[in-house]
Amino acid sequence: MLVIPETTKSNDDDKTTETGYEQATGEMKDPIRREELMLRAVIAGTDKIYISKSTKVTMAMGNASDFLLRFKSVIDLVVKINL
Repeated sequence: MLVIPETTKSNDDDKTTETGYEQATGEMKDPIRREELMLRAVIAGTDKIYISKSTKVTMAMGNASDFLLRFKSVIDLVVKINL
């Protein structure tokens, strides 16, 4: 993803170098480059959502297994009595 850096300009008026903002806006004016940057941003966002969801599913499964392991002896006893 494109990050526009803070520019620290000295007091002299050196106009030969572009600031980070000027570079970024220049890249965003190019339609091919803009599409590439947006595609990367969408993919990064999708990956972030996927990781977040998979983490939540993993935590839920861990909590369920912890619950079952806490009451394993009780569950074993109930199963043994019902057989």
